[in-house]
Amino acid sequence: MTGRRVRRRLPAAIAAVLVLLVPAACGAGDSTTADTASASISDTGPSADGTADTATASATDTAPPADSTSAASDDGAEATGAPAEPSGGPAETAGAGTVEGTEVRFLTTDGIELAGTMLGDGPTGVVLAHMRGRDRAGWTAFAREAAAAGHRVLAFDFRGYGASAGTRDTELVTDVAAAVAFLRSLGTERNVVIGASMGGTAAIVHAAGDDLSGVVAISAPGNFVGLDAATAAVDVGEPLLLVAGADDVPYVDDARAMADIAPAPLVEILPGTGHGTDLFADHEVRLTRLLLRFIADRSA
Repeated sequence: MTGRRVRRRLPAAIAAVLVLLVPAACGAGDSTTADTASASISDTGPSADGTADTATASATDTAPPADSTSAASDDGAEATGAPAEPSGGPAETAGAGTVEGTEVRFLTTDGIELAGTMLGDGPTGVVLAHMRGRDRAGWTAFAREAAAAGHRVLAFDFRGYGASAGTRDTELVTDVAAAVAFLRSLGTERNVVIGASMGGTAAIVHAAGDDLSGVVAISAPGNFVGLDAATAAVDVGEPLLLVAGADDVPYVDDARAMADIAPAPLVEILPGTGHGTDLFADHEVRLTRLLLRFIADRSA
């Protein structure tokens, strides 16, 4: 891209990780909710490989320390003060269910073991970062579609969520960096990070210091526990897709504000108040196609 500033690629500091090849839910332990999506971009999903595997992962970024400025609540409403322990929030009505994949564990640069589910294969890696109060289960349906489209997909639990160790709502950028580094260690040539709500904020801040192929932030707060995506967006040189519900205030306003300063923004405003991966409930086909097209365009 003409005029794009040269930014560093994360060096690979190798850390051993254990990969367990077992059929896994895309959110550990969440197998009670049936997949409610009736429309699908692809009729076939990836099949699990029957062989054991090991890999190494590395990451060097660290997130700014968490503070008590503001936090997004589980249901998309903004809260002030230190982030409260999530109480579960509304149940996700789309993107839930089970999917066979490879259960993986990898280390962050500060020594925290994160858990994830990996699906598919291909030169393009797709990292899926969940919203607050949820875990990787929220990405189950889309993870299956992206893998079926020929991509290597990693849906992971932020620290303190799901099966990951550590304290939640801290060091989010470090966790995203570790997920990207893990895919790179497996040979991905291009990488796209897609984050919902706080995951989107972390994705933008991480992208400002890495060389990704593309970034998607769905209902991302401009500021979340010390992460300033509203400012970092100006340094995201790769295409940045910002998605929000038209009535999901203030996050739709945050999306528009970040689009105003990002060098290569794309904006999609969907009807309604849906927040983060909850937007799949009302817009599954449209949102799925939008995200798959964005990834495909970054993979060409």
